[in-house]
Amino acid sequence: MNMQIKLKSWITPNCVVGVMPPRSRQDGFQPDTAPTWGLNEVDAETLAKMCDEFRAEIFRKAGKPAPAAKKAPR
Repeated sequence: MNMQIKLKSWITPNCVVGVMPPRSRQDGFQPDTAPTWGLNEVDAETLAKMCDEFRAEIFRKAGKPAPAAKKAPR
């Protein structure tokens, strides 16, 4: 018997977070102060690259080959 389970989608982010250089431990604890940008502020090529990297990492972690990506309808 094959049981179908409905899964919730991942939460889509509203922003991207910049990478900050490492800080010295001598500076003491500081809350995460990395800059953020709304998705609408990021160029399409960067967003596409980030999405491609996310998809590749998901399949790598699952230990499965990624099926061919379907093109979105226009």
